[in-house]
Amino acid sequence: MDKPKKLERIGKYLRVRLDKRLKSRKTDTWEVINNDDESLGVISWYSPWRQYNFEPEIATYNHRCLTDIAAFLIRENGKRRKHGRT
Repeated sequence: MDKPKKLERIGKYLRVRLDKRLKSRKTDTWEVINNDDESLGVISWYSPWRQYNFEPEIATYNHRCLTDIAAFLIRENGKRRKHGRT
């Protein structure tokens, strides 16, 4: 039986869940979830732009949610750059 995936709170209304990395991928992918456990989209590496990006499902976001997602993207992109990976 698989262990439940750990949720990380990234804002008042948002959490992210790290998905298992596919062996063919070098980067992580996170599912973005609201407080009602509804999936809002995924954050994954977008090679053409060489950075993590948020790929939303159909949803409505306010400025606070978008700010929280942006802060998470900045953090994860900074981690990759710090380790010399772009």
